[in-house]
Amino acid sequence: MNLLPGDTNLLSERLNQLDIRFGKIIRYGRTRTNLSVDVFNALNNDTITGQSTAYETLWRPTSILQARFVKFSAQFDF
Repeated sequence: MNLLPGDTNLLSERLNQLDIRFGKIIRYGRTRTNLSVDVFNALNNDTITGQSTAYETLWRPTSILQARFVKFSAQFDF
């Protein structure tokens, strides 16, 4: 006796995440400044990354892909 029907898909969603970085190098005399903006999960997917395998909560999501966020950074070289 099968516990799941034969046409049940037991695979998780495919994980697609797009991270983008925009940067600019500015030179002034002997100094150099690197300014950048990073955008993580730019498409704002909510793909499930973890599922419960306990009997009572089978296939219930336990974690999802982190939400979209932005990071600003600067590096000064002299």
